[in-house]
Amino acid sequence: MDLSKKTVKELKVICKSYNIKKVSKLSKKKLIHSIKYKMNLEKNAIIIQKFIRKNLQYKIEKRKILEKNAIIIQKIVKRKFKFKKRVVKNRGTGAGGSNTNKNGLNYERITDLIQYRDNIVHVKNVKFGKNINDNYDILKIKNKIFYRFMKKGLKHYFHKEFDNKYKKNLEPDESLYNKSENTLYILEKKFQQVSGSVDEKIQTGPCKLFMYSKLYPKIKIKYIYLLSDWFLQDKYELEKEYLDLHNIKIFFPNSINYIQEFTNYIIN
Repeated sequence: MDLSKKTVKELKVICKSYNIKKVSKLSKKKLIHSIKYKMNLEKNAIIIQKFIRKNLQYKIEKRKILEKNAIIIQKIVKRKFKFKKRVVKNRGTGAGGSNTNKNGLNYERITDLIQYRDNIVHVKNVKFGKNINDNYDILKIKNKIFYRFMKKGLKHYFHKEFDNKYKKNLEPDESLYNKSENTLYILEKKFQQVSGSVDEKIQTGPCKLFMYSKLYPKIKIKYIYLLSDWFLQDKYELEKEYLDLHNIKIFFPNSINYIQEFTNYIIN
């Protein structure tokens, strides 16, 4: 609509519809300007209303999504809680070992060599790099000195001796290195309280021993399993014989003579 071509009378009618007062005193140019101004206000008001409605709808939908997610999270938490409760209730007879249950100690703490202060002396901790794992503990067992590495610390320390051509990286739970004898003891800790995948993992010991020997060709490798009491069952006798056939030693940290047997083995 071309407002500039409207007559004064038509403009007055339009002005009245937009509630513009004192129409007779306004010039044609001012009337047109007033009408355009009112029309813009009306247009802006419609845009603002649409925006408010859209924004309100978005908030409503967002709230519905949050409420829906909250319900899903509650269901997941309840399901996990029930699962954990069921596992603890139905675990096997050998779950965790009698000493573990009696003393309330977790398996990692039981197998931590530093705690056996009567048999093992912790001399100091040595930092050799910038990474978190670039450190080792110096342990004195009887008259011999060992370097204890955790996880990635082993490879970082022996980066010159490590053979990268295999593109393989193995990280033992714990390892002890006797520098004077150039012997590395790989300690693998397996805790089990119900039948599962760990049952089969202890069969991989000879394969792991072979791999470590290839990755660290200049070092003599000894492989040791630290097993929970679950593996004392008769059904694991075949696995034990198989590991013994490949000179892989097994210790049970929950046994009374564990630390004496362990230290005697690595010393002798």
